[in-house]
Amino acid sequence: MASGKTHDKVTVIMSPFVAAIVFLINLSFNSEIVSSTIVTSLGVVVYMFGGYMFSGDIDVKSRETNRWGPFKFIWYPYQKLFSHRSIFTHGFILGPIIRLLYIYVIYLMIGAWFYSLDLISLSTKEIIQATYVLIGENKQISFNIIFALFLGSGLHTTTDLIYSFFKKIIKGKKRGRKYKKNKRVSRKRIA
Repeated sequence: MASGKTHDKVTVIMSPFVAAIVFLINLSFNSEIVSSTIVTSLGVVVYMFGGYMFSGDIDVKSRETNRWGPFKFIWYPYQKLFSHRSIFTHGFILGPIIRLLYIYVIYLMIGAWFYSLDLISLSTKEIIQATYVLIGENKQISFNIIFALFLGSGLHTTTDLIYSFFKKIIKGKKRGRKYKKNKRVSRKRIA
């Protein structure tokens, strides 16, 4: 598994490519270059957030968890629910969906608490309805946010897979050399 520093470096290195992909997608939504650039900037910021603070490693004590500062406690139940590197945390689709739903449930719980204290006038049901309306009215921005979070998470998982793959190859070569060396030593002893 790649280190936190490696994940951070990959996130930064890939950001221009992500920006280009997101810009081309946004240009297909809206042919105006200025608005596409603005929405792309939002997408890249969310991608960086996804890579730095919302990746699959949030399921263990990690750099990503520590970056939440005093709010890292919100991830403790998540860490207890899911084992590290499971499909629920490192899956390309399921991982980000579960993290988004997890954060959304926390948002709803805070909203319900505020509603019970008469600090806000929206019930949980009204908050959910408002969310659907907000997403529906801002499809391009919503798409950018969700797509960027999935890219950040997917890149994390891809980096882990590539790192693990090459680590197995290197270990296999080292074992092969060790085996050949031991075989030579044992032949000398026999002779």
